[in-house]
Amino acid sequence: MAKKKAATRRSLKFHPLAEAYRLMEGEEFQQLVDDIREHGLLEAIVLHEGKILDGRNRYRACGEASTEPNTVEWSGECGSPEAFVLAKHTRRNVTKGQHAMAVARIFPEGGRLGPGQRDPAATTVLNTVISSAYVKHARSVLRDAPDLADSVTAGVVALNVAYVETRERRRAASGEESRLKRLTEQHPELAELVEQGELTLAGAEAEAKERDARERQARSAVLDFFVMTAKQITSYGNDRFMETATRYMSDAAFRRDLNKDLDKHLPGMVTTKDRRTAVATGAKKFIQLLNQMEK
Repeated sequence: MAKKKAATRRSLKFHPLAEAYRLMEGEEFQQLVDDIREHGLLEAIVLHEGKILDGRNRYRACGEASTEPNTVEWSGECGSPEAFVLAKHTRRNVTKGQHAMAVARIFPEGGRLGPGQRDPAATTVLNTVISSAYVKHARSVLRDAPDLADSVTAGVVALNVAYVETRERRRAASGEESRLKRLTEQHPELAELVEQGELTLAGAEAEAKERDARERQARSAVLDFFVMTAKQITSYGNDRFMETATRYMSDAAFRRDLNKDLDKHLPGMVTTKDRRTAVATGAKKFIQLLNQMEK
């Protein structure tokens, strides 16, 4: 490494690669502060590109202990800054899940620096410090549930628990997409309300179910009316019925009386409002049809 030097009073920022791992907190951090206060900073803080590549906790502890931190520039150890960060943390108090998540953050594409480029030094570290299965699970959590990824890094949630929860979320999201697609095809106006946040998907589905039930009931009522009418025509005789119907339907007074009778008797004949409305509509449409046929 390069020669150590005392850091200036300026505030140092953390390198993005270093932030793949959690910061010390609580009693663990206080022990580091006490150790530095008693013995001084024994391991220099490593800088790269003007930022702390290794030693974030030591830097913070120096501030708490009123100790001037010594820094050194990263000089190529481990072959790459990515591999250096990974290698430094293999010796520290980090769980396999936290380490896998750090690897996933540093190498979301498996050690690739860019299209078709790999970091051989980092690949060597990856193959020795953590299993590929752990890293695969960590990448899945990081991609689909970043909040859980943060919890794994912080040590709040174990990686295997986060992975199971991520899979459940993915299945639920897939199911919701299918449900919304079906709603869009059958009731686009309700789907639009869901997308605008004015209705929940479950609420829209409940409304669609009620609408479909009303539609089926109304359709059934209209069909019942026309089946009943067809039976009456058949029993009376087609020609005779049409002759009689035409004669009566030519009388405006008869048509008014028929409408009144429909309004009067349908409520007692049919049980639900939707069904009564459908039958009345169907009956009146039939009257109009006969009237047109007369002409």
